[in-house]
Amino acid sequence: MCDKNKFFIDVTKEICPITFVKVKIKLESMPPGKNLDVKCKGKEAFDNICKSVLNSGHHISSKKPSLNFENNIISIKKI
Repeated sequence: MCDKNKFFIDVTKEICPITFVKVKIKLESMPPGKNLDVKCKGKEAFDNICKSVLNSGHHISSKKPSLNFENNIISIKKI
């Protein structure tokens, strides 16, 4: 079953600041109130995406860093 309230983007092959640029473009294409799951790689990308999302006025529903920050998931609710 597909959850129409959730969107997904994988930026594991990108480096900062392109990671957040792609997340921002995806968020802009979504309606308010929807959720975006972001898969990213590296502590810097994880920290910068979280910080930039909050600075943009959105809400982080959950942050799941992985061992060695290789496979992180950030869940964002678009405000």
